[in-house]
Amino acid sequence: MAALFSIRRLAGVLRDNRNFRTLYAANAVSQLGDWFNVVALFSLLLELTGKGEAVAFALLTRFVPMFLAGPAAGVVADRLYLNGRPAERTSDYYAQDRCGNVWYFGEDTAELDRRGKVRSTEGSFHAGERGAQPGVFMQAQPELRRRFRQEWYQGHAEDTFRAIDLSASTTEPSGRFP
Repeated sequence: MAALFSIRRLAGVLRDNRNFRTLYAANAVSQLGDWFNVVALFSLLLELTGKGEAVAFALLTRFVPMFLAGPAAGVVADRLYLNGRPAERTSDYYAQDRCGNVWYFGEDTAELDRRGKVRSTEGSFHAGERGAQPGVFMQAQPELRRRFRQEWYQGHAEDTFRAIDLSASTTEPSGRFP
């Protein structure tokens, strides 16, 4: 469902914002040009070396930086039920950096009516859009009493946290956690 919201949002921005539409079209042309460059480069490499292995190696080197420098990322499906009925459906976006900190990049939220139909998507936001910024959701090495923003979309999502104890334990219905 999150992808559907993203496509609708993109279509609306493309329709309503001439500057973004121009930038989006220019980026599409630029990416097409990049692919022509890749095809030409690999064709030339094959012609010069006569070896498919050289082309395979060159192709592999294009993707290595993404695996080495890119964050491990994921989506968490969060569901809220009130009196046995679905009340909210949320997809939360997280990524982990090299140090182990977990970052929060926003959410697609759908508040549901009694029949399970979407009533509002007001709580949705994405880091990088309309001033929203990513936040630290969980530190790899917690620092006592230092405050962090978990999410930051001014006027909409402004959660913060701070670690107050590194040795506390808690008991939940699923068990006790040290």
